[in-house]
Amino acid sequence: MKEEKTLFAQRCSESGYRSLETDIGRLSALSFPGLNLTLARGGIGKVQFAVQTQHLLESGIEPDLVICAGAGGALVDHLQVGDVVIGTSTIEHDFREGFIDIPRPKFDVDPVVVESLTQNRAAEFEFQVDFGIVASGDEDIVSQDIRKALHDMTGAIAVGWEGAGGARACQFNGVDFVEIRGITDAADEGAAADFRQNLGIAMDNIAQFIIAWITHDERS
Repeated sequence: MKEEKTLFAQRCSESGYRSLETDIGRLSALSFPGLNLTLARGGIGKVQFAVQTQHLLESGIEPDLVICAGAGGALVDHLQVGDVVIGTSTIEHDFREGFIDIPRPKFDVDPVVVESLTQNRAAEFEFQVDFGIVASGDEDIVSQDIRKALHDMTGAIAVGWEGAGGARACQFNGVDFVEIRGITDAADEGAAADFRQNLGIAMDNIAQFIIAWITHDERS
């Protein structure tokens, strides 16, 4: 979303990192030279995110890692508003095969990437950082019953929309991918209002984590 991109960029700027506006193919983006980071909108939904990720990858950039960074709902009670979830896998929960019995598509993150991100877990944050499966599907989870069923079905600890689309595009191109979600709500009946109220907190915390991870990785 435009708001997510703006909030992420705002934290980078407040942390002292200068941005440069740039066009990558048909998409406008922000480059942060001091972080070796390019920030672009992925679009809403799995298909749009896959299309725009593929376009970015075909337009001359050669990233070491693609990150799907955005708001998410908590599927477990220990996650609170503002906590950051690092996806060890992204599972496409709304992929329903009716003809044959096959598992839902699951995209595992390279263990080297997970290990690198884990080293940043001990940094001093005012929010919790957790690692686990992220469920991806083009629907808002706004019911306690569906929330529980989704967690039981997938083992996911958080849910978002776009991740599986980005994971598919990156898998197709042989590029590493990880999904990072900032918790805005509990994926229950109050999720819509909570999302709007807490989006700024979630995106600020994601940006803090990623900045700390990049700068720590550069020092290591």
